Amino acid sequence: KVVRMKPKVSTSFSCVKTVESVYTGGQVEWFKDMAFTLARGAVNVVRKGEVISMLKEEEDQIISFTLAGSDTEVTVVTAHKSGLVRIWDCLVVEQPKVIRTFRSIHSGAISVLGLHTLSGSHSGTVLATGGTEGTVKVWDLTSQYFTHNFRTSSTVCSSLTFHPHKLLLYGGFSTGGLFCWDLTNSKLVQSMEAHFSVVTAFSITPCGLKGVSCGRDAVCVVWDLTSHSKVSTVPVFSPVEGMVMMDSLKVVLATGDKLAVWDLNTPAKISEAEMGCDVTSLRGQVDTLHCTTSDHNLLTISQTNLAVTGCTVGNNDEVLDLVLMGESNTHLAVACNSPAIRLYSRDTWNCVLATGHTDTVLCLATCP
Repeated sequence: KVVRMKPKVSTSFSCVKTVESVYTGGQVEWFKDMAFTLARGAVNVVRKGEVISMLKEEEDQIISFTLAGSDTEVTVVTAHKSGLVRIWDCLVVEQPKVIRTFRSIHSGAISVLGLHTLSGSHSGTVLATGGTEGTVKVWDLTSQYFTHNFRTSSTVCSSLTFHPHKLLLYGGFSTGGLFCWDLTNSKLVQSMEAHFSVVTAFSITPCGLKGVSCGRDAVCVVWDLTSHSKVSTVPVFSPVEGMVMMDSLKVVLATGDKLAVWDLNTPAKISEAEMGCDVTSLRGQVDTLHCTTSDHNLLTISQTNLAVTGCTVGNNDEVLDLVLMGESNTHLAVACNSPAIRLYSRDTWNCVLATGHTDTVLCLATCP
């Protein structure tokens, strides 16, 4: 009689690495090697594709935020669904702590925030908050009091920019309005009329003499900030979702699924690069660009040649197939609800997107 032995099957496993969802759409800000992502009513602090900490308040969702930092201080300001504004100390990023809470006194939700550090005789840190009811409010965080309340006939505030050398604040709105206010006397300096759709960004040259606004009406407008008059209107032939000023009137624009470098002096397009999917936001650091895409990827891009140097997959969604590949199975290929294949290194877990398909990849196979 032949005795058949049941094969031993291990049922005890320990988790070595988890590739989880870190971004599902919305606002993202970068500081050094970290990305602060808004997800599920909280702010995730992401480093190398992992959530290392979270800014969260129970039963009070975060709807927008901003941050400013240096080597000695990292401040994050969050706006909540309840109307409260919280200031976080994130110098020890693994242990963020709330250092102050106050009520925003906006009658609607806060759609955008901006932090600015003053220099000279007006030293300190100021916070600007733009609401969905068409108002902009300014707060002195150093002296801890409310300083300005600017009202407009527009609706949702879409961008806030402080002048680098003067006490001026610029606000863009969803109706195409662009306004400049003087913080010394609380007066409207100029209503800068040029756009017919959402103003998505306003950037100022390092010298502070000229500015550039862009919007979803597919134009960039160059402004003389001495007289606040329009210098020129440059059609870029696609809605602009983000802009980074490189140097004097040389900008990087996020248009559709491309990043394009424009010289607005000429004006002419210098170069462009495809990102594989629609770009939803664009931020800049020293010699580096960061952008988000509609399929929830966080890309790091070289400013010199627009080459992708890093990628964090924010959300893999539904995983359809997995396969190990390379010598000694050094890489893991993942097929998700996306035309791009995720290729992970099992040593560092860095990810590269393998493009080529035009629709969802359903299955994978390797050849020995």
